[in-house]
Amino acid sequence: MATHNTFTSIKDSLKEFKDSLKESKHSLKEFKASLMEFKDSLKEIKHSLMEFKDSLKSLQEQHGDSHKNNFNLTDS
Repeated sequence: MATHNTFTSIKDSLKEFKDSLKESKHSLKEFKASLMEFKDSLKEIKHSLMEFKDSLKSLQEQHGDSHKNNFNLTDS
């Protein structure tokens, strides 16, 4: 009878482990989706910053060289 209880206990533990792995897999998928959203947000921010930089360059060109030192827009 003790052997049966041991096998049942092992079986239950393996089922719990399997369920835990499924939950972990689901959590990892959600985390990956969040990272992809974050990556997309960073791309949007980069795009906005590039547009802002272009706007500053345009302002600099409109106001001539007298204000050139106010905008340091060199590409790094």
